[in-house]
Amino acid sequence: MAEPQKRHRAAAQEAKRPRRVVLTLVNNVLPDIKDLDSILEGSEEVIAAASISERCIDEMIESRQELLGRLQNVGVIQGQRLRRVEKYNPIKDLSSTDYERMVSEEIVDAEDAKGLKKLDGVIAKLESLEHPTDDSVAELERLTNLRSSFRGQLDNQIENRQAEISERRAEVKNKVLEHYSKKTKELEGAIAEIESNPRVVERFKAIEERERKEFEEEIEKLVAENTRVINALATRHAKTFERLSEITGNENILQDLLKALREEFGRKQQDTFDRMRNRLIESVIDGEGEQQLRAPKEVVPWEVRSSTIPYTEAINALRYTGNRESLKETADSGNEQAERLLEEREQLINENEVLRKLIGRKRFTDRKTGKKHLGPFWAAFQTREHNDKNGITEERKKRRKEAAKLEAKAKKAE
Repeated sequence: MAEPQKRHRAAAQEAKRPRRVVLTLVNNVLPDIKDLDSILEGSEEVIAAASISERCIDEMIESRQELLGRLQNVGVIQGQRLRRVEKYNPIKDLSSTDYERMVSEEIVDAEDAKGLKKLDGVIAKLESLEHPTDDSVAELERLTNLRSSFRGQLDNQIENRQAEISERRAEVKNKVLEHYSKKTKELEGAIAEIESNPRVVERFKAIEERERKEFEEEIEKLVAENTRVINALATRHAKTFERLSEITGNENILQDLLKALREEFGRKQQDTFDRMRNRLIESVIDGEGEQQLRAPKEVVPWEVRSSTIPYTEAINALRYTGNRESLKETADSGNEQAERLLEEREQLINENEVLRKLIGRKRFTDRKTGKKHLGPFWAAFQTREHNDKNGITEERKKRRKEAAKLEAKAKKAE
């Protein structure tokens, strides 16, 4: 038993002893002086319970925690030992033809094993004769029957030994169960003794209340922090996909890309994102007015500087496995806010993946030359700047107008 428990056993027993009835004034009648012993005995019990120092209470609680830990380990250790006992079987799969193992397990001695091997050798020679005689055939039959008898006898010995081992194993298992059952009762009794002290019970209640408040504060903090991050990301994504819809003329661009992400694979998925990216590149190079994509930050939220929380930091916070597990545990406990945040978290992570695939890598290295280049989307902004400076943008605009006129004339001619 733990040392703190020994020191406080007397105090705990004193606290749980039934108190005598304390006599007081009844109808303003003073009790008899002869009853003072009973009155004072009750007072002594009160004094004994109240005299336990706070340090002693702390030690008793610490001792209880230690005992609880040991109690929890009892079941684990018992299970481990029972499994070891169950696995113990030195003659498992032992065959009457495995002479070496039978010698090591003392089923037969070395001389008997030598004789059995010799018998096998003679039988093998008789079986290998190319032109057996009547005598050799009869001898083979006699020795084969003899060997079968020996093996039957050995099989019985092995079976009897197996029965002895099983019986012994059952005895050991019962002793293990009995030992740990006794150990469990001892620990439970020691814990109950500590818990019977009213001062300890009061402290437990105070600890439970403090832990409850701390848990609730942690939940509030978890929900508040995730709400802040999710709201920030949701706002930026909403602006991003609104702008993408304006540029592409596709109001359902988010749904289309999410569907491609979830349902399309390999080349088919890549083609979907490539087509959308090419439309963005066209908007950069040839777009006019509201249809011109003037800067990456219009559709790349991680390029936008924020005074609240950086985009990359926010999305990494959502992706963090520990954060997801904490939210799931809270949701599983019945917290509806955490359940809603989990759904929004998943949606935002998918949207982020869609944007990453759509925009593409900012830089990549050419495998042949080893030189670094901008990705197609990012390089388009340099192309537009170069075209604007050299009059190429205007020239391209004129060509598009002329092509449109020719196309209109062709339609009229039809």
